[in-house]
Amino acid sequence: MSRPTLVIGLGHEFRGDDGVGPLVIQKLNTMGLANIECIAHSGDPADLVDRWHTRDVILIDAMRTGTKPSGSMIALEPLLTDFDTVPAATSSHALSLKEALELATILERLPKRLLVIGIEGADFAQGAALSPVVSKAVKPTIQLITQTLQQWE
Repeated sequence: MSRPTLVIGLGHEFRGDDGVGPLVIQKLNTMGLANIECIAHSGDPADLVDRWHTRDVILIDAMRTGTKPSGSMIALEPLLTDFDTVPAATSSHALSLKEALELATILERLPKRLLVIGIEGADFAQGAALSPVVSKAVKPTIQLITQTLQQWE
């Protein structure tokens, strides 16, 4: 039997909208979905690369791409195209997601399949709460994840 799909919520729950990934993971953990492993992750690239190697992965992360903060979602499958589809977003992590993917390529440790769900954030301040626009993106993000899990079965 294959390993369960790994769902990773990147971010820090006490940094405003950066906490959306861990919040999605918290909600997924209460749903009792089969054949998934959900983790909140701070974004350490070496650990990410080790965890996702040869697995199906769905990754949720708040992004700041320079567009108006709106809580809007983008869903990308960078392994099917190229890493240039991943926005050059600023990040609170040591490396950007694009850089982590490039590192995984060099180390030959890419996931088997990867869906990246980016949510355009508004406030990443230490101690801030999730902004209302990003809070509204949680439910559609969970719906996209469950749809993807069904498609990947």
